[in-house]
Amino acid sequence: MNDFVVIFDMDGVIVNSEPLHQECEREIFRELDISLTQEEHDRFLGVSGSDMWKQVIDRFDLKESVEYLVDIQNDCFIKKLEKSNPLPVIKGVKDLIKCLSENQIVLMLASSSSQRVVNKVLTICHLKDYFKYIISGSDVLNSKPAPDIFLKAAKTGGVNPDHCIVIEDSDNGIEAARQAGMKVIGFLNGFNSEENVSEADMIVSDFSEISLRFLNDLVIKTLNNRG
Repeated sequence: MNDFVVIFDMDGVIVNSEPLHQECEREIFRELDISLTQEEHDRFLGVSGSDMWKQVIDRFDLKESVEYLVDIQNDCFIKKLEKSNPLPVIKGVKDLIKCLSENQIVLMLASSSSQRVVNKVLTICHLKDYFKYIISGSDVLNSKPAPDIFLKAAKTGGVNPDHCIVIEDSDNGIEAARQAGMKVIGFLNGFNSEENVSEADMIVSDFSEISLRFLNDLVIKTLNNRG
């Protein structure tokens, strides 16, 4: 019996969207005449746009509002995504999602992106109907690495956190999942590094490495350890 749910992150797990996000952010940085090193920029991986822009506004004393900058970034991202050919869907993720769904695994999505962006990505990728529950960064007060979004997903789905397995690609997302009391699989997508996923319970570089048996064993081991 499959007594667990799987929670997917979106950016970097379902779509290789981080390059597009960062391209948009760099364009906005240039327009605002502010400068961040790549290392400083990378610290925002997995963080919601609202939280990122709050920090940037505070640091550079900008007059623009968070809402304005988030809207500008979302507009930019959606335009770039629509022009992408082919779409930057992560190899193997559709097969994994379909396999889990066919085996009656409840799937959720918990992304720091706004609801508008999440809906657009899932619609373009024809994946929206596979997810029973979708939680966006717009639905919680605190962004990753706070555990809010994963706790919200568990509460919405009526499932205990220790029955949840999260698939994440960023250190912020992995920390959030662990704080929520969930098992987490770190995904190496070619854009991140092993350092970003070093705290995960398992690290994979290809979704074919994830099997139903392993997911079952991961949850059973967790419950036995707590018992």
